[in-house]
Amino acid sequence: MAIVKHIKSRNANYSAAINYLLFEHDEKTGKKIVDESGRSILRKEFYMYGLNCDPMSFDKECELTNAHFHKNKKREDIKSHHYIISYDPADVD
Repeated sequence: MAIVKHIKSRNANYSAAINYLLFEHDEKTGKKIVDESGRSILRKEFYMYGLNCDPMSFDKECELTNAHFHKNKKREDIKSHHYIISYDPADVD
Protein backbone atom coordinates (compact mmCIF):
# COMPACT_ATOMS: atom_id res chain seq x y z
CA MET A 1 0.00 0.00 0.00
CA ALA A 2 1.34 3.43 -0.93
CA ILE A 3 1.79 6.19 1.61
CA VAL A 4 1.04 9.75 0.47
CA LYS A 5 2.58 12.74 2.24
CA HIS A 6 1.23 16.23 1.51
CA ILE A 7 3.25 19.37 2.16
CA LYS A 8 1.76 22.82 1.62
CA SER A 9 4.13 25.73 1.13
CA ARG A 10 3.73 29.44 1.64
CA ASN A 11 7.23 30.06 0.28
CA ALA A 12 7.09 32.41 -2.71
CA ASN A 13 10.46 31.11 -3.93
CA TYR A 14 9.20 28.48 -6.37
CA SER A 15 12.78 27.63 -7.39
CA ALA A 16 13.30 26.22 -3.89
CA ALA A 17 10.79 23.45 -4.67
CA ILE A 18 12.69 22.39 -7.77
CA ASN A 19 16.02 22.48 -5.92
CA TYR A 20 14.56 20.35 -3.13
CA LEU A 21 13.44 17.71 -5.62
CA LEU A 22 16.67 17.66 -7.64
CA PHE A 23 19.30 17.77 -4.90
CA GLU A 24 19.91 15.76 -1.74
CA HIS A 25 18.85 17.35 1.56
CA ASP A 26 19.35 16.38 5.18
CA GLU A 27 16.15 14.70 6.38
CA LYS A 28 16.19 16.42 9.78
CA THR A 29 17.46 19.91 9.02
CA GLY A 30 16.24 20.27 5.43
CA LYS A 31 19.60 21.77 4.45
CA LYS A 32 21.13 20.91 1.10
CA ILE A 33 23.94 18.32 1.20
CA VAL A 34 27.10 19.37 -0.63
CA ASP A 35 30.24 17.52 -1.73
CA GLU A 36 33.81 18.40 -0.68
CA SER A 37 33.89 21.17 -3.31
CA GLY A 38 30.72 22.77 -1.96
CA ARG A 39 28.57 21.71 -4.92
CA SER A 40 25.05 20.40 -4.41
CA ILE A 41 24.69 16.62 -4.79
CA LEU A 42 22.11 15.50 -7.34
CA ARG A 43 19.67 12.90 -6.01
CA LYS A 44 20.38 9.38 -7.24
CA GLU A 45 16.75 8.85 -8.18
CA PHE A 46 13.85 11.25 -8.50
CA TYR A 47 10.66 11.52 -10.49
CA MET A 48 9.06 14.81 -11.39
CA TYR A 49 5.84 15.20 -13.27
CA GLY A 50 4.00 18.34 -14.23
CA LEU A 51 0.30 18.54 -14.96
CA ASN A 52 -0.19 21.24 -17.61
CA CYS A 53 3.34 22.53 -17.03
CA ASP A 54 6.98 21.56 -17.52
CA PRO A 55 8.53 20.64 -14.14
CA MET A 56 11.82 22.32 -15.06
CA SER A 57 10.12 25.67 -15.74
CA PHE A 58 7.58 25.28 -12.91
CA ASP A 59 8.95 28.29 -11.01
CA LYS A 60 8.62 30.75 -13.88
CA GLU A 61 5.23 29.38 -14.93
CA CYS A 62 3.89 29.85 -11.39
CA GLU A 63 5.15 33.42 -11.23
CA LEU A 64 3.62 34.27 -14.62
CA THR A 65 0.29 32.63 -13.76
CA ASN A 66 0.10 34.40 -10.39
CA ALA A 67 0.85 37.75 -12.03
CA HIS A 68 -1.72 37.18 -14.78
CA PHE A 69 -4.53 36.22 -12.38
CA HIS A 70 -3.41 38.48 -9.48
CA LYS A 71 -3.15 35.50 -7.08
CA ASN A 72 -0.89 34.49 -4.19
CA LYS A 73 0.14 38.03 -3.30
CA LYS A 74 -0.32 37.69 0.46
CA ARG A 75 2.33 36.13 2.66
CA GLU A 76 -0.20 33.73 4.23
CA ASP A 77 -1.42 32.40 0.84
CA ILE A 78 -0.48 28.80 0.07
CA LYS A 79 1.80 28.98 -2.95
CA SER A 80 2.27 25.30 -3.78
CA HIS A 81 1.47 21.74 -2.81
CA HIS A 82 4.05 18.96 -2.75
CA TYR A 83 3.02 15.32 -2.71
CA ILE A 84 5.40 12.48 -1.90
CA ILE A 85 4.19 9.00 -2.76
CA SER A 86 6.13 6.14 -1.17
CA TYR A 87 5.57 2.56 -2.17
CA ASP A 88 6.39 -0.54 -0.17
CA PRO A 89 8.98 -2.58 -2.15
CA ALA A 90 6.95 -5.71 -1.31
CA ASP A 91 4.05 -4.32 -3.40
CA VAL A 92 5.92 -4.76 -6.69
CA ASP A 93 3.71 -7.58 -7.94
